[in-house]
Amino acid sequence: MQNQPDDELWRRAVRCFEIRDWWMAHEILEVLWKRHPGTEAARFYQGLLQAAVSLHHFGNGNFSGARQLARSALELLAQLPDDGMGLRVGAFRDAFEAVTKPLFDYETPVKPLSPDEIPAL
Repeated sequence: MQNQPDDELWRRAVRCFEIRDWWMAHEILEVLWKRHPGTEAARFYQGLLQAAVSLHHFGNGNFSGARQLARSALELLAQLPDDGMGLRVGAFRDAFEAVTKPLFDYETPVKPLSPDEIPAL
């Protein structure tokens, strides 16, 4: 994976989101994130990486981990333009925020996220 160009890794990361392979999306996005330290691209990749791991935790019932990573992902994604890297970042951010909102409502019981509730990239 380390030797693959960014555009190939990006296509693989998007595909992992499509098939809900959150862990592999995390692995690929981590490579991209580390290749672009201190840039807007790094914030973009890190935000999506954290969103992927949050969705992984949310689906497995680790609500504390999902909440922590959702908060970080939303903070990073909020710093980005609404469109970039061929992705409607704003639309994804809004959908991700809506899906993870129950994690921050401490008065309502939370259930693991079902696959049909997961926002698309």
